Amino acid sequence: SYVGGAVILQRTGGALEMLRANDEFFRVIHIDREAYLPSMLDVWQRFFPGDQAVFSKMLDRVSNGDAGAECDVGSPAMTGDAVYWTRNRAKLLARNGESEIFYVSVEDITAEKAAKAELIRQKVQLANLYNGVPCGILDYRITHGKPEIINCNDTAWKMAGYTCCQDLMSRFRHGTARSMVHPNDEPLMIAKVHEAMRGGAHVSLECRIARADGTWFWNEVRLSRGTDSDGRDILQSICMDISVRRERESQQYGRILLSSFDEVFLWDYRADTSQTLKGIAPDSHEGIVIPGMAEMQRSWVS
Repeated sequence: SYVGGAVILQRTGGALEMLRANDEFFRVIHIDREAYLPSMLDVWQRFFPGDQAVFSKMLDRVSNGDAGAECDVGSPAMTGDAVYWTRNRAKLLARNGESEIFYVSVEDITAEKAAKAELIRQKVQLANLYNGVPCGILDYRITHGKPEIINCNDTAWKMAGYTCCQDLMSRFRHGTARSMVHPNDEPLMIAKVHEAMRGGAHVSLECRIARADGTWFWNEVRLSRGTDSDGRDILQSICMDISVRRERESQQYGRILLSSFDEVFLWDYRADTSQTLKGIAPDSHEGIVIPGMAEMQRSWVS
């Protein structure tokens, strides 16, 4: 009449024998009493080899005074390939010489195990999808206006030249994630972050992102607001490397300039140097970097 599966077991040395079981026990393990009779003198044969050790450790803990010991074990069906899972909780009833007698309550958790296995399968599938897309994905948490990287996919850290996600995250700790963005592009990035966090809609921009070796590469970045598992706001960034496209556009623009003007030069304002890309003057020094741009400018003006 006991509500729930229950069994009394006797352990002598390494042997495990069933002394008594209620009808609910057999219903829980999906076996009728008669079919179980051959296993009564050797209960271990109803467990998978790995689960025998798990169940034995639970009995050891109970024997040593642990009143809350429990374990989950799987049992094969008498026919077919099905596996039935039970959660077992044991109590020590008595000791008699080398033998110990245990009371074990048994709960059917087959459906629970199947649900967990399906959840794990879905998580693995999502992780494979997350890491397999051909664009970088980075999740940020914004705290007091400061971004902190909390996760990224494989494409993101590989694209930026890091060895793993943790390698990338360790470089950009709390409050320093802005340094991933080129200083000239940072104002635009900050404005877009605020826009995304206010409206929740996708916003996009093109900016330069730092690689692990300190070089910069162009990215098309799409930002959107989301939530983490705790319901807190996060910022998700989807990045695509557009360096090749930008280089192609730059070369095309350069060809247009060189075909339209007699002289074209680059002036590095901070370094005060110049480089002539095209010139008609005999002393234009095409391709050579010349210091003292300010002095050259004065001579040209005169």
